[in-house]
Amino acid sequence: MRAISKTRLAGSAAVAALALTALCAFAAPAQATSPWWHASTRMFPSNVPPGGEATVVLTALNLGDGQATGVPTLTQSFPEGFSVQSVELYALFVEQGKIDLANVFSETFNDTYCTHGTGSAQCRVDLAQLANPEFGGFNREEPVLNPYEDIEMRVTVKNEGAVATGAQMSGEVSGGGAPKARVAQSLPVTAAAPTFGVAGARRRGRRGGRPGGLASLSAHDHALAQRGPRPNQAAGDDS
Repeated sequence: MRAISKTRLAGSAAVAALALTALCAFAAPAQATSPWWHASTRMFPSNVPPGGEATVVLTALNLGDGQATGVPTLTQSFPEGFSVQSVELYALFVEQGKIDLANVFSETFNDTYCTHGTGSAQCRVDLAQLANPEFGGFNREEPVLNPYEDIEMRVTVKNEGAVATGAQMSGEVSGGGAPKARVAQSLPVTAAAPTFGVAGARRRGRRGGRPGGLASLSAHDHALAQRGPRPNQAAGDDS
């Protein structure tokens, strides 16, 4: 009888220990998630002769494990001798695909979220406004940018007479609850006819950044490359 009691006692202790372990597992706090910007630039065509134009694409891709919120901001700056002609803004949502935000904001919200001066351009994306069902609910009524969704600013720039290669343009992505990400790329200047290869650069948003990135261009990017530079448009005032 005494041996049976010890066996039952040992079994009860094991069950209690197992229950305690399960309780601790459920009580453990979940690991915090956060957004993280991956900034990249590419240019079409890959060189800009004096008097020529090119489209520079600055992409802010959320490669974090959390949602970006608030007002992500994209800024692209150019060296002396180059002038901004026009700015376009797009967002890639997992369910909706790529949306032309510049037209959405100007037509639906009667407002513009992109401004530019002679040497720089900036776009601010109000995610809460973009998700507001009163204005169309373009982002599933979620005021966020989910992991692997991106924002893309396209800046048409003209070479007003720069003749030397080496000057750098710089891009920055900020806001959205993520650390800033910056990227720099030289502007190739040659008198040769422009080519439509892609000259790109990528930077991670923080030290010890996570792996990832886009390995190839989408069909939409290929179409952009084939389209070539756009006609001149009047530059606006500095924001």
